[in-house]
Amino acid sequence: MSHQSLLEIKDLRGGYDAGDVLHGIDLAVASGSVTAVLGRNGMGKSSTIRAIMGLLPQSSGEISFDGRDIMALPSHRRARLGIGLVPEARQVFRSLTVREHLTVAARRADGGGWTTDRLMDLFPVLRKRAKAFGNNLSGGEQQLLVIARALSANPSLLLLDEPTEGLAPAIVNEIGVLLRQLRDEADAPAILVVEQNLRFALSVADQAVVLVSGEVAYRGTAAEFGQRVDIQQRLIGVGAA
Repeated sequence: MSHQSLLEIKDLRGGYDAGDVLHGIDLAVASGSVTAVLGRNGMGKSSTIRAIMGLLPQSSGEISFDGRDIMALPSHRRARLGIGLVPEARQVFRSLTVREHLTVAARRADGGGWTTDRLMDLFPVLRKRAKAFGNNLSGGEQQLLVIARALSANPSLLLLDEPTEGLAPAIVNEIGVLLRQLRDEADAPAILVVEQNLRFALSVADQAVVLVSGEVAYRGTAAEFGQRVDIQQRLIGVGAA
């Protein structure tokens, strides 16, 4: 695994009209790695994702992507640089088929990258449902589709915002298996996943970051955090797993 820093966030502060919700976030994501951002509700996890994409006003700090300062760039420019987003709301198009979702979003990389056929090999259920319209998919199928749709743009960084929210345990397990398969691909993007399900997050991540009130309260390897039940209970809560 490469240890080159792809995304660097330093002292990031931002929020909405009512005031900042991020109070000095420091975060780094290495190329080829999976980082889980954890925490109770309202701690700034999804706001961090939104700030990286340029969807949340940033009052100060630094966001560097692949060595480039992107703080002043609008969200569509950040996407073109290679940042893909899987939003919490999924945002599946009701009138497009599975295949159309993937072909419309496709952006080829050198050597082919994540083609539609390759994505359907990684997500076999999407091949079976290739002609199904977005509004005819189950919640789990929609979640797999939006992950594949984001990959079709060949990002070097993939942001996932609460990918298991509202899904049955069997589907959560399936998404975990697929993300671990993706992580093992030679040209897999770095992944930053915001997640409430602690067990799922630690099963797919290399690194763990915990936010409390818009600040980083813990950072370390996922394996280390998985062993620190005392810190899990203190920072996330007994029921987090």
